[in-house]
Amino acid sequence: MLSNQIISHVYHWIKIHNTIAESALCFFFIAGIIRPFTIVYSVFLLPSTLFHELTHYIMALLFNGKPVRFSIIPKKQGAYINLGSVSCANITAYNAIQIGLSPFILVPAMILYVDIIDKIHFSRSIASLSLEGYMVFSFLSGCIPSYPDFKIVFVDGIITVLLLACCVAFYFYNTLH
Repeated sequence: MLSNQIISHVYHWIKIHNTIAESALCFFFIAGIIRPFTIVYSVFLLPSTLFHELTHYIMALLFNGKPVRFSIIPKKQGAYINLGSVSCANITAYNAIQIGLSPFILVPAMILYVDIIDKIHFSRSIASLSLEGYMVFSFLSGCIPSYPDFKIVFVDGIITVLLLACCVAFYFYNTLH
């Protein structure tokens, strides 16, 4: 009986959220088309950039990274567009991974957002679904760590990465023998 309720809930979730997912995919397509137009692209990705940089800022506060600058003003650097940045005064081996990979938190945040919207929204109009799709797009495009994020993780956090790799190797070695 419980499994039927779970299946029914999952089916309902997929049915409603399939439309939102299709809308989000359309926004990814639009982003690809407008990418050459720097100003339009930057404005279109402003919520994504805000979410992305806020995760870095919050994690820097939580893990003593001492954030000193927060910017969501785009800067063109050659062929690359820097949509935003957070500068920290105290990136160390113990906080580099948490700060550098913090945008991944946007995935569960997006799921929570969709579930909350599902509970409070009664309208399934095209405008409503489009807005929800744009927000899902913003969460998902914001959750991707940038090249500088990975650079922080693998340069400043290399000790933590190596320690984690040793722990995983030790675990698998012990389970196999």
